[in-house]
Amino acid sequence: MKYFITGGTGYIGEHLVQRLLEDRQQVIVLLRPSSRHKARINHKNLRYVSGDILDYQSLVSGMKGCRYVFHLAALARVWAPSMDIFREVNVVGTENVLKAALYHNVQKLVFTSTSGVMSPSSTNPSNEDTIRTIPFFNAYERTKSEAEVIVKAFVEKGLDAVIVNPSRVFGPGNNVVTDLIRRYMGGAWRLIPGSGRSVGNYAFIEDVVDGHMLAMKSGVPRERYILGGENLSYNQFFELIARLSDIHKSMVHIPLPVIMVYGYLQLFMASAFNRKPLITPQWIKKYSYNWALTSAKAERRLEYNPMPFQKALKKTIFWIRTKDSNVK
Repeated sequence: MKYFITGGTGYIGEHLVQRLLEDRQQVIVLLRPSSRHKARINHKNLRYVSGDILDYQSLVSGMKGCRYVFHLAALARVWAPSMDIFREVNVVGTENVLKAALYHNVQKLVFTSTSGVMSPSSTNPSNEDTIRTIPFFNAYERTKSEAEVIVKAFVEKGLDAVIVNPSRVFGPGNNVVTDLIRRYMGGAWRLIPGSGRSVGNYAFIEDVVDGHMLAMKSGVPRERYILGGENLSYNQFFELIARLSDIHKSMVHIPLPVIMVYGYLQLFMASAFNRKPLITPQWIKKYSYNWALTSAKAERRLEYNPMPFQKALKKTIFWIRTKDSNVK
């Protein structure tokens, strides 16, 4: 069977490509000529095709002969000089992929969204049906939500498409959460926002890839599935890193108003000098909420079975130590 993948050189995408190749599938990865992510996998069953999700004809050409499509490509930055670019990539680009998939009458498409479109949690963890009662905090979340609406509209046109919503992904490889673990272990991170009691959901990369495969196999058209793991506060997260790595460092709690001032300063510098901010006030506000999630739907309907956090963290710590000579 032949798979077409957008975003195949990104963090989740690259792991997904590797899994498909291990399963002896044929894989075609769309690669933008200007992409900062380079093609790092070389395999007889893997072919890279030049194109862009904003170029419909390149999608039609690259997708020819493929039965299955994974659409992971997205603009997931903290900030961009123009917010319009988020809609162009995440909404218009997604619509182009869906149109090409419908044109080729592919058997199934899995769209990778984000758990960021979900509602903050209250007493119980949020699920796929929890109604969001607050505005989106950034253009990334807002446009991913808009893209989900378009995916559902294409199902009505006859496309078999499902949605997956990964949470805070970590594991072997380079991404934001894994880098935070590495920086703590290397002595470069000592900060906890606010009281440290706000909760997030952490998903191991192997589980997220499993979830994509299971969604392709058993996902119901138009449905969405949270691909998550365990819910942990910042305090619990860093305590477990310290215990399992046996690296114990004192942490500093930074009041949210102080971080907010820093965020506004970063935003001003970004606007004045057209450079990417480290963080923005909108992202700071987001992380003042609790984001506990449940993957019960995926577990029940897809047989998604996430690894216990401590086991996943041990594997991640081992990988960091094998790759970074500065970490003991």
